[in-house]
Order: sequence, then C-alpha cells, then structure tokens
Amino acid sequence: MIYYHSGAIEFLVSKRENTELDMFEKFDILTSFHYIAKSERVFGFFKEQRSRIGKIILDSGAYSAFTQKKNIPLKTYMSWLEKYSSLFTDYIALDVIGDAERTWLQFLEMKKQGFSPVPVWHASFSDVSYFKRYVDAGERYICFGGVAAAGVSNYTTGEIDKAFLYLREKKLVDEVKIHGLGVGNAGYLERYPWYSVDSSNVLFIYK
Repeated sequence: MIYYHSGAIEFLVSKRENTELDMFEKFDILTSFHYIAKSERVFGFFKEQRSRIGKIILDSGAYSAFTQKKNIPLKTYMSWLEKYSSLFTDYIALDVIGDAERTWLQFLEMKKQGFSPVPVWHASFSDVSYFKRYVDAGERYICFGGVAAAGVSNYTTGEIDKAFLYLREKKLVDEVKIHGLGVGNAGYLERYPWYSVDSSNVLFIYK
C-alpha cells in the first residue's frame, strides 16, 4: 500500500526546519489545488521542495472549498492544470460535493478537454452505480471520497462493500487501483484492499 502525506506541504510551510519529514530523503504527498493555488508563497515553496518529493497527487480541494462556502469553477481548475499538471504524478477530477451526477459530468468534461483526471466516487452521498460507471468506462485508478468519516455511516460502509464486491465479480480487484481519500482509521485500512491512501496521520506512521 502506498501512503501519501496529505498534510506534508502545510507542515513544511509552517515549520521549515527540524520537521518530522526531514528524516526522509523523499516522501509521497497529496496536496490540494484549493490550498496551494491560492497562495503564491505556498506554491513557490511547493515548487522549491519538488526535488524532495516522490509521487504527488493533486486533489481539487472541493470539499475544503465546500466547507468554506466557496466554489471552484471547472474552467479555473482546468486552466491551472494546463500550466502546472506536469508537476504532479496524478490529479483528481473536480468533484461536486453532494451531487454524484454533476461530479460524473465534470469528469467527462475534463476528459473531453484532453485531461486525464483520476475520478472520485463519494460513497457517502452516492450509490455504487456511479462507481460502476467509472469502472465500465475503463478507469483503472479511482479515488473513494467520503471515507474519512465512513466509520459513522452504515450507508457509506455498505456502498464501499458493494464497490469492492463488484470488482471481485468482474475479476478486476488487481487491475483497478483504489485510493482512499483521508483514510486514517486502522479498521478501514485493514478492511479493504487499498492500493493507496492518504492521511495527515501518515506523518506519524514511520516514527
């Protein structure tokens, strides 16, 4: 399983010296467009540190924007990616919190415009049929959103169970790679065959 540090850039920006990350020659991270794109200082620091970083996943930060009652226009996200997508190993499609259909349509629009985003399926407000759409469309790396708080929702857990069952039925468990966004719960790490996960808790795993 690949672990991504979801708080690494924020951590490095706030504490440039003697950080827990200084013990690593390289580390993998997940960062957010919503976070790094809005600050020239943060983005500049990110580019300075690029040589220290291994794999990088860019999340849109749609959930953070949603909690702050802000909106990320799809055109804005795509225009930024046109300039900077080469900095990232993968970048995640811009999702719409609470709306599985619009999330699907925005993913299709990004593909239409020539981008190669990793789709995100939210088990917390969607049903497994949307996950099946991504798989049936040939996507082989898919993010699961809404997993961070999945322990409190029987519905979410049930939909995730159905998603992995679908992969087993299709004999695609080894072919379709699943990334769990914000999975820091040991029970969920052990329950499912994740290919990769991210969490700010990862900063303490290697101590």
